[in-house]
Amino acid sequence: MMDINSDMGEINRLLGDGTYEKLMEYVTSINVACGGHAGDETMMAAMVALAKEKGVNIGAHPSYPDRENFGRIDMNMDANELLDTVRDQIQLLVDIGTNNGVNLSHVKAHGALYNRAVIDEEIAQTIGEAIIQVDPLLKVMGLAGFKMLFVFDGLGLDTMAEALLIVLMNRMEHCEIENMMMH
Repeated sequence: MMDINSDMGEINRLLGDGTYEKLMEYVTSINVACGGHAGDETMMAAMVALAKEKGVNIGAHPSYPDRENFGRIDMNMDANELLDTVRDQIQLLVDIGTNNGVNLSHVKAHGALYNRAVIDEEIAQTIGEAIIQVDPLLKVMGLAGFKMLFVFDGLGLDTMAEALLIVLMNRMEHCEIENMMMH
């Protein structure tokens, strides 16, 4: 079965204008920003409620603690600090889900953290350990054919290999395909 997922809970305007709700008609799962690069508890709760209503799977979308740069800048963090921030972000969304009668299905790292984990086994290991500390039954998404999935598999996590299609909304509300990676 193919999963079509989208990152959500990152931009308040998209909640207010109904964009997130409309997008949920076309996806099977969402990756909810957990406060590291964007989002907050209010936005996370709104995303959980919408996904529950639409029957969409919910995943945590942890990142480097980098709201200023939207999680797009690689950060050299101590492994314990990274473990703590990723674990705490995932746990926060798990708690919000539990309070709303929803279980999370997966975790997908965001931005620079994801990109680094694609090629850096130590970063992937740290993300995997954070997931295990929260819930070892959570699936983890990673880029097909790259080191991160092998690391996650080695930790005993259930993995979901993905290909990325990144779509940006420009000011004219037209979609532009920025990058497509198929592996």
